Amino acid sequence: MNDLFIEDGLSENDMLNYANTIMGKVSENEVAMDQVNNNSKEQAMLGQFPEAIQTAIIDSMDTHNAMAMKALSSDLVAKGIASLVFDMLIKGMGKTQQA
Repeated sequence: MNDLFIEDGLSENDMLNYANTIMGKVSENEVAMDQVNNNSKEQAMLGQFPEAIQTAIIDSMDTHNAMAMKALSSDLVAKGIASLVFDMLIKGMGKTQQA
């Protein structure tokens, strides 16, 4: 992905998170997943898989924009996200939160 976004100043994490978002959206598409699971990459690229990627990109834009706007306009949502991210970071570092 570095080659795809080299001029955009994105971090490795940015690119990995984006790819994971798109992958998650595509995994919800049964037809695309059937093609992925039962064909070579070249064969899947001739089917509905590329369309599923494009749809996932568009859907993720809409979803992330809506979530971002809500988080930026609501203190309650912003605090909830901050709490969730804190917990995720602590869990990812293998620490336990002290009460």
